[in-house]
Amino acid sequence: MNPLFNQFVSYSKNNVQGFHLIDKNLEVKEFLSFENLLKRSLSIAHSLQNKDVKQNEYVILMYAPGIEFIAALLAIQIIGAIPVPTYPPFSKSGLLRLLSIKNTLNVKHTLVDHQVNNLLFSQSILNNPMTRLFMKLIKKDIPFTSEDFDHITHLNVINTDNISTTEINLRDVTMSVQEVGLIQFTSGSISDPKGVILTFHNLISNIQAIQVRMQINKNSRIFAWVPQYHDMGLVAGILTSIYTGCNLYIMSPFDFIRQPSLWIKSLNKFKITHTGGPNFSYELCLKKVTAEEIKDIDLSCVEVLINGAEPVKNSTMRNFIDKFSHYGLKATALVPAYGLAEASLLVTSNNEHNPLSLFIDKTSLTTNFLKISNAEDAVSLVNNGKPIDDHEIIIFDEEKQDLCADLEIGEILISGNSITSGYINSSELAFLTKKDNQQNEKVYLRTGDLGFLYQGNLYITGRKKDLIIYHGKNYYPQDVEHIAETCSSYIRKGCSAAFFDESTEDIILVAEIYHPNSEQSLNEQVCENIKANISASLDIVVKKIILIPPASIAKTTSGKIQRSKIKKQYKSQELRSVYTYE
Repeated sequence: MNPLFNQFVSYSKNNVQGFHLIDKNLEVKEFLSFENLLKRSLSIAHSLQNKDVKQNEYVILMYAPGIEFIAALLAIQIIGAIPVPTYPPFSKSGLLRLLSIKNTLNVKHTLVDHQVNNLLFSQSILNNPMTRLFMKLIKKDIPFTSEDFDHITHLNVINTDNISTTEINLRDVTMSVQEVGLIQFTSGSISDPKGVILTFHNLISNIQAIQVRMQINKNSRIFAWVPQYHDMGLVAGILTSIYTGCNLYIMSPFDFIRQPSLWIKSLNKFKITHTGGPNFSYELCLKKVTAEEIKDIDLSCVEVLINGAEPVKNSTMRNFIDKFSHYGLKATALVPAYGLAEASLLVTSNNEHNPLSLFIDKTSLTTNFLKISNAEDAVSLVNNGKPIDDHEIIIFDEEKQDLCADLEIGEILISGNSITSGYINSSELAFLTKKDNQQNEKVYLRTGDLGFLYQGNLYITGRKKDLIIYHGKNYYPQDVEHIAETCSSYIRKGCSAAFFDESTEDIILVAEIYHPNSEQSLNEQVCENIKANISASLDIVVKKIILIPPASIAKTTSGKIQRSKIKKQYKSQELRSVYTYE
């Protein structure tokens, strides 16, 4: 058996703790104890062996949020096959992504539950409310047509809800920690999604580090609304609960998006100790959660609220603390973190808030050499903390092929037991081999992220591929986007993208607006105001501003802006512009 499952088996007998599926009424819709999850997983595993699912075979999992996904995931690992979690194809692009995964891995079997099976084969997917919501969330407007259903018949779907739970004996499968335990596809914010190869050694190393850093034990209570196919929901939520034996509470991400207060109220009702989400989820709570909805809650039970999976904003952190500290939330409970699928999940975290952020001279940010500043216009950067145990971060200057000093920006390179060996069927992932102080060779993953170290803590400045180099100085697209979104209430927050057009050497801004049918004179005023504010703040000129309708900017399934894709759409004139200012 695999080492993760062995750990699970060691405490599952007579363990009344387990997995809780929470509905939109904050009721436990489904519960499965660790002991019963073991029986369920073994039953599915036995059935898969009888259906000729072989060791080292890739198996796709497509499930609605719930406990059956967890049982199926374990079942695949039990028999030595390799799980590949992904979301159901709610759109044409989703179907193309699914077929790409199937073809890339030569997948012969796809596991689903009743809900996904019905969506796939009854064609109710075309009018399903969840489909419409999903398409809205990921900003896709390409419909899923009936002609596409021919492709689905080739997925060889197994509905595990049809497998009964019985006492069974399995054919034993010998496995080591170096066996592949999971293929985790990236979100695709920079390029097409890639399949990250993660061994059991990678996963267990990261889970153990999470357990130590976040102080998780068998009495902890984890709450996860982040999708189960996302590394944050899967590793920090499901797999960490499986490994540590603590209670896990799951909520559909669709319920959270519809009503963010459900997350906050769940923390109180179920006395949650550990939870988290991307920065946008905290912004959503700040915007949508009202005092009336949470008037009687007590958040003093919460020990850790991780903010990660996308760039963490200092203003979000401080505003969230200010708002929810009135309900007992401890300021230090909110933990900024840095991680990526290529490192299993967590790389650094700032559990001590020492400090929460650093203020940098705005002018120095255009170079690679930063200065700390107390000036009013200083830029605040969030402290993402120190590396997890047995992992190392270095900042590398590619031009001089050497390490960067403190407060010097370079590419973030990471080394440790959680790091993948590469992408499946791809050599795109880059590594650097460098000698340490003892002249031993050490391999570092090149993340493509830019940042710097200060007093051993990591600060993120942006993505290498997104960096705007204008008149010899460095500018970060998120700074341009932030100014545009804050200087005008006309622009939707978190829905803009800035990039550099090398062919014309111009900076371009694409932004969603709330009211696409506004007068052109108003659109012009908005653009002029944005251009003036960006020029005043950053001393750069945005040559062209393209306003587009709501829910039309390209994002990943985890909500990240796909700047590279938007830039391609701009170059090929595929953007749905309602007004262009230049």
